[in-house]
Amino acid sequence: MAADAAGAERRGGASVNVRHQLKTHPEPFQAALDGVKTYEVRENDRGYQVGDVLVLNEWEPAAPGSEYAGHFTGRSLVVEVLYMTPGGAWGLPPSLRVMGFRLVPVAP
Repeated sequence: MAADAAGAERRGGASVNVRHQLKTHPEPFQAALDGVKTYEVRENDRGYQVGDVLVLNEWEPAAPGSEYAGHFTGRSLVVEVLYMTPGGAWGLPPSLRVMGFRLVPVAP
């Protein structure tokens, strides 16, 4: 479901768990895979909610000054948002969200 469609459904009063596809750099991706990192900090440009599913797609960025554009590595994690600290709380900038998550097992 597109982020715009998700926002429209939520504004209409429907309670929908949305699946968000997100780029994630290799170091935080590996930390999440290892179970060390159990949160995600993001701009709230998609209307994130508790219960949403985040698909973290590992993204290898280009080196500074390189013509290379970066690429997806092919590795992905699926996580469910269990807790959210809203923007403006605890000194967090209004536009950011801190989302606590758990890994969702995916069948091989």
